[in-house]
Amino acid sequence: MTLSDIAKKFKIARTTVSVCLSGQEEKYKIRRELAEEIRAYAREHGYVPNRAASRLRSKGNSPLGIVFTYENGMAKFLKSIRRIIEYLTKKNREYLLMGMEKSHIGATMTTLRSMGVEDVIVLGKVREPQPTDPDDVLNRKFHADWKIAWKLLEDGMKLHIADYDFPLPPDCAHKNIFRAGHDRLKLVQYILGKMTESNLSPIAFGHWFEAETQLIPALLEDENMILPLSFDSDPFLEGYNLTEKVLELVKTKKLRSVFIGNDYIAGGLIKGLLEKGIRIPEDIAVIGFGNYDAAPYFAKSLTSIGASSENTALEMIKAICGDRDPFPENTVISYSIYERESLVFNKSV
Repeated sequence: MTLSDIAKKFKIARTTVSVCLSGQEEKYKIRRELAEEIRAYAREHGYVPNRAASRLRSKGNSPLGIVFTYENGMAKFLKSIRRIIEYLTKKNREYLLMGMEKSHIGATMTTLRSMGVEDVIVLGKVREPQPTDPDDVLNRKFHADWKIAWKLLEDGMKLHIADYDFPLPPDCAHKNIFRAGHDRLKLVQYILGKMTESNLSPIAFGHWFEAETQLIPALLEDENMILPLSFDSDPFLEGYNLTEKVLELVKTKKLRSVFIGNDYIAGGLIKGLLEKGIRIPEDIAVIGFGNYDAAPYFAKSLTSIGASSENTALEMIKAICGDRDPFPENTVISYSIYERESLVFNKSV
C-alpha cells in the first residue's frame, strides 16, 4: 500500500493524501470527514509512513524487529535476547527491540514498519485466529488486528515466529510467515500419558492453550483438573496463589501431580506447597515447561520440558542475515525432558 494507491482510490493528489495522513487537513482547508476516511482506509489496508527508515538503515539493510510478548514479562527471553544481540552486534546489523501485548501483532508490525523494519521475529507465544474463537468484542479486535498483519505480509513484511503452537488453523497467513515450534497438543498428550504410566495421576494441568478439554477424560478426570491461569500477573505470585486450589484438589480428587505450562508459575507453586508442609515429589509432583535458567535452582529443582525458542530464534535470525539456509516456513521442533527433583518418571516407562 503506497500513497499513490490511496490517492488513486480517492481520486485525489498524493500530496492531499500525505497532508491528511499527517493530520494537517485544517491547515490546508481539507474536509475533516475526507481526512478521517483516508486515515481509516490507510489503517485498514496496512499503510504506515516510513518515518525512520533513513535513520535506521545500516549498509543497505533494514533494521531487524525483535519482539517479545508480555505474557510473562521479559525475564524468560533474556538468554535468547542476549545471544541474538551478541550475534547482531558482530554482524553490525541494526535492530529494534520492543514488547508486545497479547493479540497485538498487527499493531506491533505497523509500528515497526513505520521504522523501516522488513523482518520481524517474535519470541513468545503467538496465536492465530481460530474458527472456534467466540464472537465477542475482544476476539473481533483480535481478528481485525491479524487482518492488518496479513496485509503487511502481503505487502512484503516477513514475520518469523520462534515459539509457535502447531497445528495450523484452517484460516491462516501463507505468505512471508515462518513458524517454528511444538505441536503443543501432541506434546501435552505425550507428557500426561507418561505421567499417568508413572503412577502420577490424577493430574492437574495448568491452562496454556485452547484445547484442554480434548484431554478429558483420557488424561484429565474433568474440567476441575484444568487450572485457570491468566499469564498476566507476576508468574511466581500466580503460581504461589494456586496453592489453595491445588490443596483443594488433593482433598477432593486425590491429586497426585501438576503439569504447569510455565516454569516460573510452577516455581511459585512449589514454594506455596512446601510452605504448607507438602512434600515434593512424594506428595505432589510438579513439572513445568520452558526449562528456564532458574528451573534447577528452585527450592525443589524443577523437572521441565525444553522450550523451542531458545535456539530457534537465533537460527531464524541467522537465516535472515544470510548465514544459513532459509528457514522452512513451518517447522515442528522436537523437545527434551529435563528430569530433576520435583518429578521423577518411572524409568521403565
